[in-house]
Amino acid sequence: MKKISVNKINLVHVVLGHSYLFYFLALMIGLLADVFIKIRIGGSSNMLIGFILILLGTSLIYIAQNTSRKAHHRKNDFGYTRFLNGPYKFTRSPTHLGLAITMVGLSFVLQSFSLLFCSFLAFLFTRYIFIRKEEKILTENYGDDYIEYKKHVRF
Repeated sequence: MKKISVNKINLVHVVLGHSYLFYFLALMIGLLADVFIKIRIGGSSNMLIGFILILLGTSLIYIAQNTSRKAHHRKNDFGYTRFLNGPYKFTRSPTHLGLAITMVGLSFVLQSFSLLFCSFLAFLFTRYIFIRKEEKILTENYGDDYIEYKKHVRF
């Protein structure tokens, strides 16, 4: 098994931290824009959908973080299957997906088009900027194992 330096592992966490901060900034900008741009979406039935999305998104984040934490403590996994745990079986970035779902849910609860728009922008920006950086680092760290994982789990 390939030895990975602590600095490269920390670099992944720095990139992830920046991407989470970007979601927070998008949330703040969306809420601020909502004060000035009062375009409303949906009605009271969308509030229920919003609460369900918030619950699903936060649950996905919680499960992904727990799965990731447990994976760091395992030493005996070999091959790309080390990545196939919890929500990582279905998506390579479950925390980012959870953040996006949570923000969309909050947009529905607040009936805020501005927040929905900022949620969409945050998702696209993190997907094509931060996640690409993260995956480049992970490919450098894990090599063929991570490339094989990417073949089996597309998003």
